[in-house]
Amino acid sequence: MKDGKQEIKAGSKITVYTNPDEFTTRECGPTELQMSYDMSQDVKVGDKVLVDDGKLVMTVTDVKPGIVMCDAFNNHLVKTNKRVNLPGVDFTLPFLAEKDYNDITFGAGEGIDYIAASFVNNADNVKEIRTLLKKLNAEHIQIISKIESQLGIDNIDSIIEASDGIMVARGDLGLEIPY
Repeated sequence: MKDGKQEIKAGSKITVYTNPDEFTTRECGPTELQMSYDMSQDVKVGDKVLVDDGKLVMTVTDVKPGIVMCDAFNNHLVKTNKRVNLPGVDFTLPFLAEKDYNDITFGAGEGIDYIAASFVNNADNVKEIRTLLKKLNAEHIQIISKIESQLGIDNIDSIIEASDGIMVARGDLGLEIPY
């Protein structure tokens, strides 16, 4: 993005480059965006792509490896590092990234009492955190699972059973579940 921002116009055909290896080197044109996550593996034609807390709405029109074509529904000035929501899409990304492992390890060393885990979609997500806490000898840390997607709603009973508490994140849930 030139100068860290890109003006997207309603009706534009947008090319979203999703190859993580090109993320820092690609220069985008006026109808191009890029992401560090390869969503081309997970989305299909007709899926919605919500950028910047839903301020830009796009619909997927074509998918190729590393490239997702979209139609922009509205005008929006997109800035770098804005969050992207893909309502109803089951991600191939690992639940915990390296940063999450580092943050949990740091927090355990500092004596935290709780972890609020974002976008918990199933009980296995909670179990992954518990496994890490066990390795860190920090099993006393309680896990609050944040329900922020349709998958989380669909699996809420097993998530409740695996968690120490539940938080319903209305803002994110509102973006993820159509009304």
